[in-house]
Amino acid sequence: MAVKKELYNVAIAGQGYILAGTPDNPARRLEQAPVYGARFASGDRDYTDFSLWWYWAQTDWSGGIKQTALKWEDDARFFYSYNIDTWTEYGSIRLARGLAVKFNSATVYCGYYGRLANTSYLFIGVGGSPPAVYRSSNYGSSWTNITGSSINTDANQITQIISHKNSIWVGTGSTSSTTTALLHTTDGSSWSNHTSSITTALSWADIKMVTCMDEDSSTLYVGVERGSVYYGIVSTSDEGANWSVVMQGEDMRIVDIKIVGTKLYCLFYGTSYLEFGVYDTSSSAYTKIWSWDTPGGSLSSEPREGKLFVLNGKIVIFSNTGAGYLWEYDPSSGTLTNLLGHNVTSIYPTPNSSVAYGVIHKGILYLPQLLYDGYVVFEGARSNDETKNYIWPIASVATVNQVFYRDPNDNYCYADSGYRTSGELVFNRIEPVAAIDKIWHSIIFTFDKLSSGQKITFYYSDDERTTWTEIGGVDYSIDGGAITSKAIPFPENTVAKKIWLKVKLEGNGETTPVLRDVSIQYLPLPDYKQRWVLQVYCYDDIMLLDGKTREPKRGEELKNILKSAWWGKQVVDFHDIDYAETTLDGDLAATATTITVASTAGFPERGRIRIDDEEILYTGKTATTFTGCTRGARGTTATSHSNGATVSNGYKVLITNYSEEAPVGANAKIEEAIVTLELREV
Repeated sequence: MAVKKELYNVAIAGQGYILAGTPDNPARRLEQAPVYGARFASGDRDYTDFSLWWYWAQTDWSGGIKQTALKWEDDARFFYSYNIDTWTEYGSIRLARGLAVKFNSATVYCGYYGRLANTSYLFIGVGGSPPAVYRSSNYGSSWTNITGSSINTDANQITQIISHKNSIWVGTGSTSSTTTALLHTTDGSSWSNHTSSITTALSWADIKMVTCMDEDSSTLYVGVERGSVYYGIVSTSDEGANWSVVMQGEDMRIVDIKIVGTKLYCLFYGTSYLEFGVYDTSSSAYTKIWSWDTPGGSLSSEPREGKLFVLNGKIVIFSNTGAGYLWEYDPSSGTLTNLLGHNVTSIYPTPNSSVAYGVIHKGILYLPQLLYDGYVVFEGARSNDETKNYIWPIASVATVNQVFYRDPNDNYCYADSGYRTSGELVFNRIEPVAAIDKIWHSIIFTFDKLSSGQKITFYYSDDERTTWTEIGGVDYSIDGGAITSKAIPFPENTVAKKIWLKVKLEGNGETTPVLRDVSIQYLPLPDYKQRWVLQVYCYDDIMLLDGKTREPKRGEELKNILKSAWWGKQVVDFHDIDYAETTLDGDLAATATTITVASTAGFPERGRIRIDDEEILYTGKTATTFTGCTRGARGTTATSHSNGATVSNGYKVLITNYSEEAPVGANAKIEEAIVTLELREV
């Protein structure tokens, strides 16, 4: 039951008190309690300091997808993108290269750019009966079938094409065995078949397929397979006149090989595991470096489920088996590093194929899902029709800055051409001090001068990407091509604890806009709490406000009620000088915005009320209702309440400071003290 207002100024912890004060030392002072919190990179700053905007900044886009965190520098966090290039120039984003069809007459399996008879050509291996190798001298504008009937129909695919000593070598594969597993040509018209020589060297009856090849200036190494359980690695230093067995075994399949000096690095596939090791050609010794368990799988699965690359003197291991993996081995230190901290399928729904594709182009490793420049892993561009399938790189032509791809949607060959016409990047869920509301004010961004057809647009979402709201941007058709920075405001009163940010780049297909820096101005909006400084009388036999009633408690007891709450750090009820109280008339649902009570007498026309632990703001009242209610206000939670529950404008507070003074000449027989309190709303 409330302390009677006609007798006391205020009530604390259920006890009424009389305020004490003079004009120079007021009895009561109400002010806002300070709110502090750690601001990343800015130290401790009062959230209510509105003299400067708070900033969220993104100026470095070079972080890519790295280690266990999808984290960039500055304040941003990568989420996903399509058709966006962040790797061409650190510190900017732009549209990814466009794609043009280069071959669409048959299913494309592999590609290669290399020398034949002192001339460089682009080659592709395609399916058919029999499969074939096509050659282009003009980067895919026209093609010539150079294998003709040299490959038998017992082969069903081209597995690899490689140049060695100015000749072209072609590996094929079959579902059982093929009599034309490995061929080579010195002129592009006549072919030598080495299948029989290799089976003789290995003492095999037949060969199912060539799975991988690599070469140095003197020797060609070839990985082959028989059935689903036997593997072999053979080599030749005289263009196939003689073959030597490097390694052979069973219960594993050779996936890929890479020769570096005298070290032949090998990737094997066993039943539900991958093994990476090195064969020393000078000592004829093999050493296992590492093995990985892979989900599911058997030796009857596709053998080319991984690929090795040599980048900056290190061996990069990519696997598309069950889940994708990306590792890097440093021969100088013997260390093996997981470049992602997780498998590829934790970012992308499924691997594109059991076949692992990839090429190194101008110092960057292009993979179906990712790109790696030796320092940072990036997300790659999506397929030609912008679906979630990722294009598969099969050949690199650095002289014309083109990568050639197989598109899994149609199995055709595509090449870089111009730029995508649009692309999006969702680069953050901005949540500095996530529990606090912020008012989002504006985005300031810098960019290269636009040209015709170029546009940059920003969007935000405050509902976890269910809907996106356009903020604005820059458009050549509106803003012209002279400016390099712009500020755009959020919609008025955009308040949210956290938001997602997305940027969309649009171009004309021939050029791309370039976005460089982004910063967002916002202000934190904490749930404001109040702080009181009170002076109260703690006298014996004190006269109360009606002028005739005396306080029954002695001064010492009045003080100790306050001290006990202070010592015990107790949350207590506080009735301020404007305290009013009533009760609910009927049960109250958590969503109701009109509240019916016994009476609203004593309450102001608009203000706040408290029911149990819920605070409610209202904008109007009648004799028995509060209207225009905002439920769950000031950091509380809207909930249901029962008929008869107390409705008041009281507070829950902590006593944060306590001091007392005795008046000059106090009577020793009568307890007289003026107590100064600081109260902090909780």
